[in-house]
Amino acid sequence: MKNSILTMLAFACIGNAQNLTKYNFDFEKSSSETIPQDVGVWGDYQVATDTQVFYSGQQSVRIHSGNQTNSFGAIYLKIPACFSGKTIRVEGWIKTENVSGSASLFVRMNRDKIKLKYHDESYLKYQGTNDWKSFTIRQEYIPETNAIYVGGILNGTGIVWIDQLKVTIDGTPIDQVTLREQTPIEKDIEFDAGSQFQLENPTPQQLKNLEILGKVWGFVKYHHPKVASGTVHWDYELFRMLPLINATDFTSRLAQKIDALGPFKMIRKKLPKADSVKSLPQNEWIRDTALLGEALSSLLVQINQAEIHKNYYVSMYPTVGNPNFENELEYSLMPWNDSGYKLLALFRFWNAVHYFFPNTHLTDQKWDTVLPEFIPQLLQPTDELKYKLLLKTLIGKIQDSHADVWGYDETLFKYKGDKSVQVELDYVEGKFVVVADHQKTPLLHKGDVIVAINGESINDWVQRRKTEFPASNVPTQFRNMARDLLRTNEVELPLTVERKGTYLELKAPTEATFYYDDTTPSSKILDPQIGYLYPGTLKQGEIEKIMENFKDKKGIVIDFRCYPSEFILFKLGNYLYPKKVDFAKFSEGSIEQPGLFVYRKGTPVGKSNAKAYTGKIVVLLNEETQSSAEYHCMALRAAPNVTIIGSTTAGADGNVSKLYLPGGVMTMISGIGVYYPDGTETQRIGIVPDVECKPTIQGIREGRDELLEKAIEIILKS
Repeated sequence: MKNSILTMLAFACIGNAQNLTKYNFDFEKSSSETIPQDVGVWGDYQVATDTQVFYSGQQSVRIHSGNQTNSFGAIYLKIPACFSGKTIRVEGWIKTENVSGSASLFVRMNRDKIKLKYHDESYLKYQGTNDWKSFTIRQEYIPETNAIYVGGILNGTGIVWIDQLKVTIDGTPIDQVTLREQTPIEKDIEFDAGSQFQLENPTPQQLKNLEILGKVWGFVKYHHPKVASGTVHWDYELFRMLPLINATDFTSRLAQKIDALGPFKMIRKKLPKADSVKSLPQNEWIRDTALLGEALSSLLVQINQAEIHKNYYVSMYPTVGNPNFENELEYSLMPWNDSGYKLLALFRFWNAVHYFFPNTHLTDQKWDTVLPEFIPQLLQPTDELKYKLLLKTLIGKIQDSHADVWGYDETLFKYKGDKSVQVELDYVEGKFVVVADHQKTPLLHKGDVIVAINGESINDWVQRRKTEFPASNVPTQFRNMARDLLRTNEVELPLTVERKGTYLELKAPTEATFYYDDTTPSSKILDPQIGYLYPGTLKQGEIEKIMENFKDKKGIVIDFRCYPSEFILFKLGNYLYPKKVDFAKFSEGSIEQPGLFVYRKGTPVGKSNAKAYTGKIVVLLNEETQSSAEYHCMALRAAPNVTIIGSTTAGADGNVSKLYLPGGVMTMISGIGVYYPDGTETQRIGIVPDVECKPTIQGIREGRDELLEKAIEIILKS
């Protein structure tokens, strides 16, 4: 981790020194013949130094779309940041030629890979051919930033030249800005190059001690005021504690280490009224003196009563109540076989889930058993791929369709395949079936069943790779598999398919794009008496016009086999409900008492409306119905004359919370519990249909939509 952000900041942020770095904002310095020195590139476009076209000096930087038509190109300079200030200002000159989309400057503020703020002015649609023009961006500066990216971006086709950037903070050129004082965490750089802890063949006692350490480290992280203040690098303190597992008096030494954090104020914590409590903290283990010893147990019991109102590592989003894990460093350049960093990933995730995930009681495996299961697995030798696949398996243990390794990860992307066969698959009647074909893949037809891939049977493929597809329930896990089943790094993929009883050996061509083509209209008339609404392609402001057109129909089909492009719940509710209706309640966690989850009321839907729609409403759903779509369906269930038909939904409702793990891995969890007003769970279960209806292979081959047919039948039935 020689090039880690923290290491750079160790040299960049020394006392209140002046930043003496001279940045190549005028693009006059060149380290090669192709692009100016220190300039980075994002996107697919051609970037080069231009010595013929420039605003001043002797050269500029040019972005050219070339043959690309639906992409973007950007150039940037990265500024390691350790500044104080209120406003950042980016100025620069832009020249354009035949720009079809937009050209703009931009500024982005990061903490490691976490984007704190991004702003460009592509909304101004600066297009066409224009001579040099000055542009300025002003944004609030975020003090937590440790990397600033400034540059220019081209969306669409054409050519853009950029020259003479200038960056200031509160009016002072950035290379003259006084550096702020380092925080205690920034000053602690002892383990930037590695944890200095390696263990690959642990003894049973070492494993037991590591389990204790993982739980104690997490408990103190979320309960001790000193750690919560952000004045201790708690990740690195873990690395300092790890060697203690070899001591015969391990728990005593661990107690001494934690006691050294200093005194704290204790209070008597009161629990809310019983009827408002969803679940209590699961901290009985801290009183287990046989496990922890008298000294450590007694100390943890005291820490449990510490007064704490804020925590550096987690806060709660206002009004919603899901956790914001806002200061978790991601260590994207960690050594992949470093035992300490791998254990940090496990301990961070396990404790975040233990204290702030509202659904641990719903997992198939008791959460307490996951920690000892994964300690020896993560201590085994790993490379980057093995490590990240292990994290996917770990994440899958919470059985939450919101939880996976998210964002672009080059290693996992190449492992899955950077190409795919251009068809869409669904899991139908226990088989992976082509449900949408494409002119680029004429070998495959709707209704074809994938029997084998590259000579490997589908059953063997599923058994080999099922832990790579976290989900709340089995139908959603198969949904996720269907999306990756036909990925490869090769230009063609050998397939065995079954077509109407005949088995075919095919070599399907692949492309470096992923087939998804949702051309479903946002609304249409199915029958003179029936309207159809598809929230997946709704445009902003459309819903009012659509509902006005549907107000006299006998029935409306609302197809939620998609993710809504716009949150339409309350606008839609104004047409469907004759009065306000409570349809959901939530549970949220606590900073003061981590592990406590209390109920709160949801926002009612509808209004007093004597002209509310009185026809029949049929809602369609399946495993594609997830999160916001499920929340909409919960509300629709409370409307008059509603029938919900389909099959198991994704079972992941509620606002999500991001969590970064070592290795630059980003995952998410469902951060609040979502329930019907009577307390009935929705997590993992999903929205249970009134009428179960699933597609069939025969129906797909015939080009029928059997759920839609059932909906029409229900509406037309008198």
